[in-house]
Amino acid sequence: MNDNRDELELIERAGRGDGDAFGELMRRHESMIFNAVMGIVRNTEDAQDITQEAFFKAYRSLGSFRRDSRFSSWVYRIAVNTAKDHLRSEARHPHVSLDKDSEDDDGESEPMQVADESVSADPQASAEKNETRRIVRAALARLSENHREILILRDIEGYSYEDISDMLGLELGTVKSRINRARVALKQELVRMNIL
Repeated sequence: MNDNRDELELIERAGRGDGDAFGELMRRHESMIFNAVMGIVRNTEDAQDITQEAFFKAYRSLGSFRRDSRFSSWVYRIAVNTAKDHLRSEARHPHVSLDKDSEDDDGESEPMQVADESVSADPQASAEKNETRRIVRAALARLSENHREILILRDIEGYSYEDISDMLGLELGTVKSRINRARVALKQELVRMNIL
């Protein structure tokens, strides 16, 4: 609970205009928000922009934050809504990217960003870890948005079932069953890709 009190103090300070306090809140939640947004838009550059935009919206709306939910849940909802708005806007006004570096060899955009761990001293282990990440990202990209979103929150970001329930506005039982179905779907994709 000490972390919760600390976070509430940061929120109070940020609400009074303390930019450093809000910067600390951003630092704590930026990876989770970026990964969630990346799972929706599947483009690194857009995900970075949307993550920043979501935090900017959160900062401007801090006065409307109700203390009955977690800050992470609140900013997550802002980010997901911002990402979905972005996709709707893109669908109405499509554009072609001239940035070849943002695509894989097969011409597909990078599906999702997984936070990089510390560099391994063992090049073989590091190469295997990178290959595993690439495979998981490719399999996740083939899942439905709901399955991808819930797996990112639970299995990549490590949020509890209760936190996910709060973030997504779902009943706890629905969260558990959706995670189970998403894991089955991911396993089926890995089998389809001849990984399992």
